[in-house]
Amino acid sequence: MTEEELKKYGKALTACALFRGMDVHEIGHCLSCSTSRVRSYGKGEQIFSEGDRPEYLMILLDGEVVVGKEYLDSRRAVIADFQYPGEMFGEVLLFLDKGQYEYFAEATRETALLLMPKDFTFQSCGNACEWHQKLIHNMISVFAKKAYFLNRRLQIMTCSTLRQKIAKTLLTHYDDHPGQPFLMSQADLSEFLNVARPSISRELNRMKDDGLINMEKRKITVPDLDRLVDLL
Repeated sequence: MTEEELKKYGKALTACALFRGMDVHEIGHCLSCSTSRVRSYGKGEQIFSEGDRPEYLMILLDGEVVVGKEYLDSRRAVIADFQYPGEMFGEVLLFLDKGQYEYFAEATRETALLLMPKDFTFQSCGNACEWHQKLIHNMISVFAKKAYFLNRRLQIMTCSTLRQKIAKTLLTHYDDHPGQPFLMSQADLSEFLNVARPSISRELNRMKDDGLINMEKRKITVPDLDRLVDLL
């Protein structure tokens, strides 16, 4: 990663859990012995496909990425949506050594990623770098949070009604990103919840009419989180 890239994407890197406790200068030292690189993707471009071999841990620097599964009948299910600089993805299968991805990742708009080689995240560079050691320690916390995320996803999918599933999804988002609007498109939300898009659209409009949410294009805000909690 170049000095120019470090300056440009410094805010995203300091927001990444992998670099918790480091400033931009320290992150630069940490990455100086790595072969990490920044790569840009256009809207609709595949970052990886099902069957590709995992090689990198990926950190979102700018843009948006959806991760999902494609089925033989052309259905797509969105597993996760990454839209906030500093978010990571691809780390689980990378460390499981399963040989290939079981899902796809796609840029939904102009996107920049930091691609970090696997070896750099779990073994010391040999230069007695205290920040590299801290990165490895932070990786343990990342995996713990990933397990927590999967548990919450299970809670969403086991809700009995569509309104409850949407409410739980929104509450989960605001727990992770306090004060930031929910930006997932209705198409991606329908794939994420495995529900037909017209059903998602109707229920969101009903929730808006009931005063539970506000909608402006693809932006959803919640005026009173407690009212969503009461639905569960």
